Amino acid sequence: MLVREQHTLPTLRLCMAGTAADPEVRAELWFGDHRLFGATYPAVAFGIPRSAEPLATGWARARCRIPEQLAERLRATVDGERLDRLWLEFPPPNGLLPLLPWENQIGQALGVPVLRLPYFSLRPLAPHMLTVVLCASAPAAKGSVGISELLPYLAYAYRRLDRPVQVHIFTDRAAYDEINRYGDAGGVILHDPREAAEYPPAERLRAIDDGSVRLSPWLAWIRDALGGQAADVVHFAGHGYLSAGRGAVAFAESPVVNTDTTWARFVGIEQLSAFLSQVGAWSVALTAVPENYSATGLTALADSLAQLRAGYVIRHDLQAASADEILEALAFLYDRAPAPRTPNVAYWVHPQLAQERPGARPRGDWDLLMNEDSATTIFAPGTRAAIDAPSTPSWIASSARVLEQAQALWLDQPYDRAEVLDRQAAVEALTFAATLLEQQVTATRSGLDGGLAAGGEVS
Repeated sequence: MLVREQHTLPTLRLCMAGTAADPEVRAELWFGDHRLFGATYPAVAFGIPRSAEPLATGWARARCRIPEQLAERLRATVDGERLDRLWLEFPPPNGLLPLLPWENQIGQALGVPVLRLPYFSLRPLAPHMLTVVLCASAPAAKGSVGISELLPYLAYAYRRLDRPVQVHIFTDRAAYDEINRYGDAGGVILHDPREAAEYPPAERLRAIDDGSVRLSPWLAWIRDALGGQAADVVHFAGHGYLSAGRGAVAFAESPVVNTDTTWARFVGIEQLSAFLSQVGAWSVALTAVPENYSATGLTALADSLAQLRAGYVIRHDLQAASADEILEALAFLYDRAPAPRTPNVAYWVHPQLAQERPGARPRGDWDLLMNEDSATTIFAPGTRAAIDAPSTPSWIASSARVLEQAQALWLDQPYDRAEVLDRQAAVEALTFAATLLEQQVTATRSGLDGGLAAGGEVS
């Protein structure tokens, strides 16, 4: 992978081998583009099922394991090379491998932080002030999940960061009433679910509803309640769901209707990606609540998001984790704290966040559009200031993320000198689009928050 080679990362690569009748796992430890060792093991030695069906409910965490022979080789290399973290990569064919809780097994075996390589070499442009959306639902079909206690704790976790943070909480009517008793908290806005009465409840479907043209009432409520303001971080807590290897978050029928005791409503990658684009988010967190129907479903959804969008993604398994793990995870993501040992949190993050050495720049056109932190340089000062301002309009953040994603897609394509002209055309197109965005931002500047005119650095 390009990111591994650029940043010379110590990486455990896991992929499927063998045959359908006799599946195997190929494990290789790489340091950048240098392979330290490789070995093949029977898939049964890892506790890997032959199909995704056993993963749908709690199988993965109970059965997944690292063969002792592999663990010993990894420990010897980590100790000998004095490695302080390990990255994971799942090159194709990878089957069910990305869905398993490797962080827990490998982290405990090696005693070092374990992180997953991102699928893109571009790092998102992140503002200093964060607008965070917290959303949790306890569908009647899944039972109580304690969200009236969890959401205030998550809000506290974000508010304790060493930067300005505004938190918006969206939840069921019952949890809203419980949380509302605590009274107002500075920097936290609790939204009344009765505001969502106008949105029709989602229909009952056994499958993940990703083909619907209508956005989930939960996502539509959040988007509209923000009033045109962008969200930087979107954090969902609740039950997961896994169907045919695809993950989803489980919700009640709507924020004001929660009567179906048989089936929850499932939001998967397509609806969630559309929503994130509309609000301009660059970071997503998924928390699996205790007694989760399918924590693996949330892992699958997180991995799909990481493959689709250049940003930060984490999956937090609360049923196996101590409460402090999310505090350490957020400090790492947003306060540049050292990578923590949090075996129940999976991270898809850029190596620069983990304070790895700057990546190599082997191609001249990279220097035109990326800085040493691997963030884009296509945006002019007005756009950068708008992204960093309080209450950034969602249309600005959304437009910027679309351009970032377009850049991320072509940056990671194989480089062929015969395609220099095509790549130069892409550079010119992105630059032109960024110029148009700057013109629109400048034209509307007088109607935006005063912080926009003041400008500011983007961290």
